[in-house]
Formats: sequence, C-alpha cells, structure tokens
Amino acid sequence: MYKVLIVDDERIVRISMKTIIKWEANGFQLVGEAKDGIAALSMIKRLEPDIVITDLKMPNLDGIGLIKKLKESNFNGKIIVLSNYGDFELVRDAMKLGAVDYILKITMRADEFVRILSQAAQTLDAERISKEKLERAHTELRES
Repeated sequence: MYKVLIVDDERIVRISMKTIIKWEANGFQLVGEAKDGIAALSMIKRLEPDIVITDLKMPNLDGIGLIKKLKESNFNGKIIVLSNYGDFELVRDAMKLGAVDYILKITMRADEFVRILSQAAQTLDAERISKEKLERAHTELRES
C-alpha cells in the first residue's frame, strides 16, 4: 500500500480528490492533506508519504517551492502536480524538477487519476528493486 499526501489550498479540490477514487481498493492509503507547502513539509516528515500530489499555485509556499525543498531533503517519493489550463510554464518547471506527471484539475477523472497514481507506484517499485540489487552487489563485493 502506497501512502499519498494531497497538497492544495482549495478545500473543494482536496475533497474531490479524496472522494473521486476508492483509495485502498486501488492500493493506496490517503494519509493526509495540507493547504500549502509549509504545512505539507511538516506532514511529509511525520507521515513519510510515497507520493505527494501538489497544486502549483498556493499561498505561503507554492508547489514549485515545495518540490525544490523536497529535492533538497532527498525525498525518495514521487510528486504529481495539479494544474489549471494556463499553468503550462509551471507544469514544465515542475517536470524539470522531477515531478512524474500532472493532473488538470478541471478535467480530473477517476480512471486517469488511478492510472497516474499506478504509474508513480510502478516507478517506485522499480527504483526500490534497483536499490536492493545495488545494495546486494555492494555487500557481495565487500565480502569477496
């Protein structure tokens, strides 16, 4: 089960995302929600989500700022960004910083949302397997 945190300043968006899919039935646990990047940072330290879904435009600390802070802290999870139609430049910046995908708020559909979450989970699985193989290889090299 992958832990997910939602970060958006619009309460209605957070409610929509919480109710649009059956989280546990799809292999995800919604561990919390934050209204801005500052609140999200403390929640991320405490809850250790695997996936963070963040809005790009928020007060206090926006999505780009949050992604930068997560990169600085070596966050090992995946980031999915929420955007509106006019946010192309911000989405591009987020992708350059390591976001794995984006969701348009206005056209959000359950099947697309699950697909994007599942792809993020598959990427996490592949990275974890690679890391385990690398650690085993290092151990074998030290022992020989």
